[in-house]
Amino acid sequence: MNPSMAGKTLCLIALCTIALPALAQTSGAAAAKKTPRHFVQEFYDWYTPVAQREKGVPGWEIAIKDRRSAFSRELVTELKEDFEVQSNCKEIVGIDFDPFLNNQDPAQRYEVAEIRQDGRIFRADVYGVQSGERGKKPDVIAEFIEKAGHFNFVNFHYPESDTNLLAVLIAPKPKCSALQSSRKHGH
Repeated sequence: MNPSMAGKTLCLIALCTIALPALAQTSGAAAAKKTPRHFVQEFYDWYTPVAQREKGVPGWEIAIKDRRSAFSRELVTELKEDFEVQSNCKEIVGIDFDPFLNNQDPAQRYEVAEIRQDGRIFRADVYGVQSGERGKKPDVIAEFIEKAGHFNFVNFHYPESDTNLLAVLIAPKPKCSALQSSRKHGH
């Protein structure tokens, strides 16, 4: 082998020695981002500040608009319908709390703890953290599925009330004739 070829070969070997571990770390990091824990924690890390600065538009409405792909079609449809019904009423007839946090006053941050899996369905215990102290019980249990390598929230369970978001959204809503009738008459 001539000296020029030997130098090129050594250079190629050196590049492979440096590049392959870096590529392995990159693909490993990408794979790590697709874990169930990462999906839920990343959502709550993004969502908590949105909910905390809520000014007129509910945080959950921003979430289903800006992070639509994180939610099932059914959940988005039911939330939009609830919002529409509520927008036609003076009194509260729809959800009157943050459905992803299960409260009206968000904690400083939220932490994903235990995650359970039953087939394609996952449930993650999500705890509010206030002044560095994690709550004794989960505030909400996020239910989600994996489909084609992508996760979607399908429901949120409320441990204290033994109910869930879909049950609340699907429940019959009281009539709100006052605002509806004034809109019909142009008032």
